[in-house]
Amino acid sequence: MDETATAKVEGGDGAGGGTMMRTLKIVLSVMGLLIVAGFAYIGYEVWRRTNDTEYRAAIEAERAARRAPAPASEGVMRARAPVAPLELPPGAIITDTVAVGTLLAVTVERIDGTQTLYVIDPRRGDLVEFLRTQPRGR
Repeated sequence: MDETATAKVEGGDGAGGGTMMRTLKIVLSVMGLLIVAGFAYIGYEVWRRTNDTEYRAAIEAERAARRAPAPASEGVMRARAPVAPLELPPGAIITDTVAVGTLLAVTVERIDGTQTLYVIDPRRGDLVEFLRTQPRGR
């Protein structure tokens, strides 16, 4: 066998190709080790968090805080919703309704030109009237 045939069999091109192949193998091995180390770390974190009582208590406290009702802002009048449906004055029309998170904002325009914004919490039946406008010129 001549020299060029030997280089092709060994995977080199005769001009340092063996070194390049060796370097590629080393780089791929290091990348494989990093992937294995990353999965091992993720597994460790999952195990640690499932067995850490302080971490679970903090998560439960955060969930409970999300479920707790938000305190009423100053200047907001809160009243228990009546058993009967909301009655509008004669001639009043609902001009707009908007869902705001879990609340429903309803704008009512009265016949005298005033507008009232009602915020209703359908889950609790709470009704909040917190903004009433007057028409211009009054």
